[in-house]
Amino acid sequence: MSRVPPTDAEAVVRDYIEMWNDRAYGRLPSIVSDSYVLVDPAAPGGEARGADGAEAWLREIVEGFPDFEIEILDSLADDTTAMVELRYTGTHQGDFQGVPPTGRSVDLRGMERHRVDSGVLQATRVYLDDRELQRQLGLTFPEVVGQLPSLVWQTLRRELG
Repeated sequence: MSRVPPTDAEAVVRDYIEMWNDRAYGRLPSIVSDSYVLVDPAAPGGEARGADGAEAWLREIVEGFPDFEIEILDSLADDTTAMVELRYTGTHQGDFQGVPPTGRSVDLRGMERHRVDSGVLQATRVYLDDRELQRQLGLTFPEVVGQLPSLVWQTLRRELG
């Protein structure tokens, strides 16, 4: 059985995911349009705009999860749209959205819809269960109660440090 060659959209999305995994921030302007919009429920304000906004969000994720990786599990694409099923993994070793490191690993599944035009990403929408992320980090009740002393201590050390 022969493999169907990837569509333009699929190839652009694979480059985008590779850029995230390689932390190759300098490649963003060649992968996303000037008007690029990334809609992600976990991002500050729910979105990031343009290469600079996407880079800032990528850096924030990597600060909190230095070993963050994205794995493409499956994809469905035509010339302008790619839907990808993804696995996101990482260990919470740094501050992330005001939460001190928990040391916990996360392993999440999600979907992303990417819209491509003229060989660059125009828009990305992330579908991810934010509650599952909180659960895996131990930030849901009642698990968070046991972590409060450590989280408070780390916050105080950082603020007074």
